[in-house]
Amino acid sequence: MFKHFRRSSVTLKMWPLKLTYPSHLDFEQLAQAMPHIVYVANANGSINFINEQWTNITGQPVVLALKHGLADLVHPDDRQKYLLFKVKDI
Repeated sequence: MFKHFRRSSVTLKMWPLKLTYPSHLDFEQLAQAMPHIVYVANANGSINFINEQWTNITGQPVVLALKHGLADLVHPDDRQKYLLFKVKDI
């Protein structure tokens, strides 16, 4: 079935990656076009990217979430619980 790919096993291995991992620009364009909030966080839970729907839905500027995270937006009565879940998930 895949005999014509045997000449380049590297190409065969990389082919699914090209479909799965679009370039950063492609991802950002896709995320900005979606009607939902899309965000990317690193292993520490710090937010690296949020699309503009964040501002449209929450009224909060994207830059605040990127600098301070989401904990400031959680109600003070629920903030400790949120932080415990966040640490547990990381």
